[in-house]
Amino acid sequence: MSISNRRVVTKCILDTGASVHVVNNIKYFKSFTKHSKLLSVPGHTTRSEGQGTLIIHLYNTALQLYDKLVLTDVLYIPKSSNLVSYSRLRKIGFEINTANMQLYSTENTHCTYNLKFTEGVMTLPCVIKQYNKQTSSGQRTAETDHLISRTFSTFVLC
Repeated sequence: MSISNRRVVTKCILDTGASVHVVNNIKYFKSFTKHSKLLSVPGHTTRSEGQGTLIIHLYNTALQLYDKLVLTDVLYIPKSSNLVSYSRLRKIGFEINTANMQLYSTENTHCTYNLKFTEGVMTLPCVIKQYNKQTSSGQRTAETDHLISRTFSTFVLC
């Protein structure tokens, strides 16, 4: 999979205490629904301005190509850091190997991704596509977080 110039290399904090995924750029959403929701976070409250589906591309070190990770119900909080909820990833079969600093799938040994640890923060390097137009539909889908791994030119759900 090639990564085009409409995609941004970024990092997301892999947050072991977060129960939701969060991004700060509305252009990252594949689908988006506006809303205003007050959230309580340790020490203060903040407001989400919407939520939607996000597709991030992770470099698979085992296969040396990019896999798509589809994240659903991602909150849009403009002044926040980009956060990926580790507890949500665990629900779909991911674990962290702290000795190797890798995120890996317990269901597919070919799904391994490097993590970075600097100044006490664990980050997940990724590439996120920016979409030009935003959709604002009130319809919700049954889609849930999942990983699509590319192996031998076909897409396989990990």
